[in-house]
Amino acid sequence: MIYLKNNHNYIFMENIQKYRVHIIVGAIALAVGFIFGAVWKSADMGENNGAYSPTRDATSTTDSEASSTALMPEKQVTLFVADQKPGSIVFVENVSVNVPSWVVIAEDESGKPARILGAQLFVRGMTIGSVDLLRPMIAGATFHALIYRDNGDNKFDYKVDTPMIDARGKMVQSVFDTK
Repeated sequence: MIYLKNNHNYIFMENIQKYRVHIIVGAIALAVGFIFGAVWKSADMGENNGAYSPTRDATSTTDSEASSTALMPEKQVTLFVADQKPGSIVFVENVSVNVPSWVVIAEDESGKPARILGAQLFVRGMTIGSVDLLRPMIAGATFHALIYRDNGDNKFDYKVDTPMIDARGKMVQSVFDTK
């Protein structure tokens, strides 16, 4: 035990000695947590440590190739968004993409997607997530969640990023309502 002249410091040092084991165990647990998190993240990101590489996916190497493949059906691409509560966040319950892609939320206009309210990038391996909206959804409205293939710049642009098409030739989407 360390004795100091000031009574306040003595109490402080006594508490450190008393909880020394807890402090050491906490520091070790924190270090193990960081290491585990780093390993988990790198394993979860897939090939190339999650870095997007145009050479990994030949269908998105150039703008002309990307636009020519926009109408090709996508394999292993799924999207499901359940009905939502009004608000500024859409919760995506299931998404599966094989290349970096945007889940885009759009308002419904006569049964078709119209004005885009928000977009969030998803990469292979991500299965759930959320999309922040520019303005809140109101109760009783219908919305479309769509998937757009990213052109490689990791910035959403509906003029450049292309909608993914399913085997029936329709955009991959999930229609949902707010209640």
